[in-house]
Amino acid sequence: MVSSRDITVPLDAVFEQYRTHDEIIVFASGDPLFFGFAATLQRRLPEARLQVFPAPNSLQMLAHRCLIPYDDMHIVSLTGRPWHELDRALMSHTAKIGVLTDRQHTPTTIAQRLMDYGYGDYTMWVGEHLGNPQQERVVSLSLKEAASATFDLPNCLILWARNGLPPRRMGIPDAEFELLDGRERMITKMPIRLLSLQALEHRQRVH
Repeated sequence: MVSSRDITVPLDAVFEQYRTHDEIIVFASGDPLFFGFAATLQRRLPEARLQVFPAPNSLQMLAHRCLIPYDDMHIVSLTGRPWHELDRALMSHTAKIGVLTDRQHTPTTIAQRLMDYGYGDYTMWVGEHLGNPQQERVVSLSLKEAASATFDLPNCLILWARNGLPPRRMGIPDAEFELLDGRERMITKMPIRLLSLQALEHRQRVH
C-alpha cells in the first residue's frame, strides 16, 4: 500500500505512521544530512537503513550565487535554536559565517544584534527562495541596510568580514566599567579578571 504524509509538527504522529511501512521515501530539499530530516530519522528510527540522494544545501547555493569560497565558512543554525552558536562564532572572531534562519532569527534581527553588540564589520549576503526560478533573490547589504529591510521566507545568509576583523581586545579597560565614584583603582585588576574568566571555561559551558 502506498500512502503519503506531510512532515508537520508534532512529529510523533508522522513517525507512528512510518512504523507501519517497511519502505519509506522522504522528499526534502537540499542535503538531508545538513541540519535536515535524515538526521531526525537517525535519532527517531535508529534501526532504519537509510539511503540519501543529496542536492546542494541552501548555504552552498548562496555561496555559489555570490561567488564566495565556503571551504573556510563556519556554519550556524538558528532554526528553532537560541542565539548561542552565533554568539560563540562572533566572540571567536570568525570572519565568515553561514547562518540558517527562521521566523524569529531573521536577517533583520541578526543584523541589528550584530550592530548592538559592536560586530559591525560584516557584510551580509541574503538568499531568498533559493532554487525557485520565479522567486529567487540574492542581495548583498551592509548591516545597517539589512537591519531596516524585510526578507521573504525561506532564506539564509552569509556574514563575511571580507577586509578582516579588527584585533580582538584582551579584556575590557578599567575605564569602560561603571566605577565606584569614578575611581579606576577601586576595581579588580585586568590580569586577575582575565585569569578568573579563563578558569571558568565559558566556551565549554555554552549550550
